Amino acid sequence: LNLGGIANISFEQAGKRIAFDICPVNIALNFLASLAGRKYDNNGSIASKGFITPPLLKKLNQLNYYQKNPPKSLSREWIESNFFPLINKGSDPVENKLRTVLEHIAVQIAAVLNPLPKGKLLITGGGAKNKFLVEILRTKSDCNVVVPEVEIIDFKEALNFDGETGPYVQYAVVRAKNIFRKLRESGEEPPNPMDSYPNFGEFLSENNEIWEIIYLAAR
Repeated sequence: LNLGGIANISFEQAGKRIAFDICPVNIALNFLASLAGRKYDNNGSIASKGFITPPLLKKLNQLNYYQKNPPKSLSREWIESNFFPLINKGSDPVENKLRTVLEHIAVQIAAVLNPLPKGKLLITGGGAKNKFLVEILRTKSDCNVVVPEVEIIDFKEALNFDGETGPYVQYAVVRAKNIFRKLRESGEEPPNPMDSYPNFGEFLSENNEIWEIIYLAAR
């Protein structure tokens, strides 16, 4: 589970790698934190002082995106058009809005996780540093939640393809396929890297170890 600007998940089901976006995370949290004069809500300290606003929580959970089946993906444009207007309304203090959005995030993630077989959940991304968010997730999920070392959260370990990098490679492939699918559905053809980089094919053919590294990382 990657808790970046958007929460996205990657897991194996019936021999297939499934990956998709779940809900906004840091894009929404940082926006609200900025209203309190902060770049972000460190460890969820502001949110921890707030209370859940049920009407706002209900509206967020009723957004049409959550009714769609994967594969699916979110964009900043969709969040700014559909999510921001809801959290920007009303006179609730920022701490209540942050607390409500954290609850919404946890509810949506739990809705994805709980139907799956119980297992280990690796959390990465900037949101993994939000201790209050992780604490809420632990109360709503049956998974064994694991938050790795800061180096992995910051993706430094991804540079050498050690550890848990495989899911990131797999997620990137699935995400790219979804983007290409949407382009074709809109009547456009995905760009061909050979058009912009005519020597790209020659480079790959002369560097067979690249394919071996990608294969090993994605296993």
